[in-house]
Amino acid sequence: MPRKKQEVEVEEFQIPEGCVEISPEQFAELQGGNMQTILSIGLAERLWIEDRHDRILYLDGEIDSEILHKLIMQIAKINGEDYGIPSEERVPITLIINSNGGEDIIGMALVNVIQTSATPVIGVCLGLCASMAFGIFAVCHTRLAVKDAVFMVHDGSIYVADNVTKVKDYMKFQPKLDERYNRAIASRTKFTMKELDESSPHDNWFFADELVDMGMVDGIIGQDVGLEEVFAFMSENVGCDCEEVEDEE
Repeated sequence: MPRKKQEVEVEEFQIPEGCVEISPEQFAELQGGNMQTILSIGLAERLWIEDRHDRILYLDGEIDSEILHKLIMQIAKINGEDYGIPSEERVPITLIINSNGGEDIIGMALVNVIQTSATPVIGVCLGLCASMAFGIFAVCHTRLAVKDAVFMVHDGSIYVADNVTKVKDYMKFQPKLDERYNRAIASRTKFTMKELDESSPHDNWFFADELVDMGMVDGIIGQDVGLEEVFAFMSENVGCDCEEVEDEE
């Protein structure tokens, strides 16, 4: 005679503290890393998913190899998602910048990706935009900043730990890299190649509102465009026209 299965009382499942529940679709948005359960996803990852959905990306630290996946590939993927949609109909990417710069080569890779992005990239500086980050902000399709955001541009710096011959080889290359960095800035501002080259040995500091006349900043947040307008796309019923600031001038 078969035995009757023992009835087991199942307690209601509680999500552990520090973790959040997400949908399978949101889970699929997480990039890289090993396989993990939904329970291992914390608040930071949830916010990353929400920001990625709203097309908000962050350059909020040193520009290094992590930028390849964090920003370069994300911009490339968004362009892939928008394939076939006219540029003027695409939802812009908002790039929040607060960085003191970093590696020139990976920085120029990000510059090139922004330059070739058919999906508009809105650069927003709320703090510091220095060195390599200056050039990245310069090439964004629309550039917004609070009036007291700080900007700095100078020549590149290098650290090469190798034999003397290879260090000399790289020293021959660095001026060519600097020239392309300056050309990217000059192509989108009123700074000339001569001005950038002559001033590059020095740290050249500016406030955002000082760069409006130089064609580096398209709009001052709080004066030309409201903060709520910059992020209005996060509302279900309101669209953001902040990419039109440059066109109105």
